Amino acid sequence: MPLPPMVDSVGRELLCFITIAFGWSWSVWAVGASFGYTQSRWLFAPIAWGTMIAGLVVVAASGRGVWAWIRQVIPRRSVGFQWYLAALCVPLFLTQSGHLVGWLLGHSVDVVDPIEFIGDFLFVLLLAGALEEFGWRGYLQQRLQGRWSALVVGLLIGLLWALWHVPIVAGGGLGYDGNEWLALFLVLPMFSIIMAWLYNSTRGGLIFVMGFHAMVNASPLATTADPTPVLELVELGILFGVPIAIVLF
Repeated sequence: MPLPPMVDSVGRELLCFITIAFGWSWSVWAVGASFGYTQSRWLFAPIAWGTMIAGLVVVAASGRGVWAWIRQVIPRRSVGFQWYLAALCVPLFLTQSGHLVGWLLGHSVDVVDPIEFIGDFLFVLLLAGALEEFGWRGYLQQRLQGRWSALVVGLLIGLLWALWHVPIVAGGGLGYDGNEWLALFLVLPMFSIIMAWLYNSTRGGLIFVMGFHAMVNASPLATTADPTPVLELVELGILFGVPIAIVLF
């Protein structure tokens, strides 16, 4: 009995993409961890390439045009400057507003060296995590939105994104707490909804979601020495409030 078209085309491509992306990244992590490099950020550059390599292989095999896929990184002329601001400021709001509230409430807040932050941002943007977006948004979102809404696709990619991180986070890589892996299944789908909106609003401009990703992954601009449950609730409210507002409005 022949397979339904969904399974025959999109389903098989999705399976191929996941196999390559997860297989590459988890293998690199396993090799690096076996040599004790779990805290080296240079290990996380090739780990991040997994989804980009998977996207490249699947796009090339499907005959849809590799150059057109790569050119997504170039912003279109009709995209307004406000989207550059959104790509950089929204992730800062999501990750740093809790520290601002803490400072306003009198908590001790330390600000990191801005040079260190900029260096981390550029590293992630050019060599590491931001390159994942060639796969997550540049291939997977573009391909799946022909079947489902942007909200459903954003949630699906967010869950896959979280699953992709599990061995790295559970292994305590790059400063992650080994117990944080479960929180990824709440946090990353929320980020993914926002990034789906950003990608679609900029007509498929990869540079915008890459900038968003780099801002999230860079060292935090500030840290709160004595966080309280109130601050954690503020951060949680913002994390869920922004994607809900995007969906509603």
